[in-house]
Amino acid sequence: MVKQHRDYQNYVDICNIMGVDPNNDMSKKSQLYIINVINSNYIKFINNPCKEAQIEAVKHCAALLGYIEYPTPEAIHEVCHKHPLLIKLVTDKPNYNEDVFYNIVKDCHDPLQVLYHNNDQIKITENILLLCLEKSWRKTFYNHIQQLYPELVDSEYFSYHIKKLKLLKGPLK
Repeated sequence: MVKQHRDYQNYVDICNIMGVDPNNDMSKKSQLYIINVINSNYIKFINNPCKEAQIEAVKHCAALLGYIEYPTPEAIHEVCHKHPLLIKLVTDKPNYNEDVFYNIVKDCHDPLQVLYHNNDQIKITENILLLCLEKSWRKTFYNHIQQLYPELVDSEYFSYHIKKLKLLKGPLK
């Protein structure tokens, strides 16, 4: 607690030197200067950080996403496509929606981890499952999806697209 207080006091001192009010919204230029030059951890103290400041902060340290009250979809994506396990930092945040989740799955290397850490925040659809299968075309993964989402796997839409995937990728291995 003492370190956080000291960090906040340093942040206030830097803002005073820069001539900006640390308790009000500041310009994008000031935010980026503080994040890139001074200390990326100060994203914790910036009121309503801009999209660019959020992205720069999470590039320095992905865990900082947990301190941003209203992360942008771009900041969420920046973290989660590189570190799928950190999706648990954002499942209760605003701006975490089906489109953001779909893009995370589309860009990640391990879609099963993303599905597992979703914590039922986003309704899993056939399209998300098909995308996961396309990225991880393995029999074990397909069996796992069948167990977790039997009602979706049994749909006509899903069956049709699985047949298309089999034509493109060959049989499940």
